[in-house]
Amino acid sequence: NKAAGARTRMALVTASVVMAVVILAFAGLVGYIAMPALAGLLMLIGYRTIKPGDLQSVWKTGATQKAVLVTTFALTMLIPLQYAVLAGVGLSVILHVVRQSNQVIVKRWLLDPDGQLIETDPPARLPAGEVIALQPYGSLFFAAAPVLESKLPVPAGASGNSVVILRLRGRAELGTTFLDVMRRYAQALAACSSKLVIVSAGERIQEQLRVTGVTDVVGAGNIYTGDERVGATLKRAYADAQTWIEETRPDAGLATP
Repeated sequence: NKAAGARTRMALVTASVVMAVVILAFAGLVGYIAMPALAGLLMLIGYRTIKPGDLQSVWKTGATQKAVLVTTFALTMLIPLQYAVLAGVGLSVILHVVRQSNQVIVKRWLLDPDGQLIETDPPARLPAGEVIALQPYGSLFFAAAPVLESKLPVPAGASGNSVVILRLRGRAELGTTFLDVMRRYAQALAACSSKLVIVSAGERIQEQLRVTGVTDVVGAGNIYTGDERVGATLKRAYADAQTWIEETRPDAGLATP
């Protein structure tokens, strides 16, 4: 009514009276125009729903959005609308999972003599007698966990007496698949006389580590709680790891001649 120019509530009364008279006096004619009028209304709604600015924005966002847009539009021409929308949502979820799982990056953090952090690529194989501090970037949900596992330095027989520090600052929760990766990696490190250290773990993550058995493998003393000082926990864990390496060297108990 407002779009048609109505200004008062009398427009509703007038429209009701006119509709009642038309239906009672011209019922036969009304029967012919009901469906065409409904079709015209749906066409008008569809026209107003299409917003070229939004479509252009979605098209420029990325390849995933383009694929979802084109697929959903094509399906609306072939199958009922509700199924087309459902298929579009499902495709969007699948593409999001695939994209996020391929965007996991693992970097190694080094401490220079001045205490500054240097970011570089981690080694493919875990060297012996070194501290390897790792910072993962990206999502760590279930689909990304195997990708992360493939990027971790591989422990081998010559990788003894090393410490791998995994920094989890900013992570509020971890998935079960990622926790399984951490447990397997900690066991692989322990098998070659090395160990895994977890830093900047919040209360929720510590609880997850405890209930899934990761704490039993890693050791409660090797899980560091983060605080408001960015990098402070990592530096403390780094210093403790260097001390542990010095104390557990095969020749640590031999006297210097």
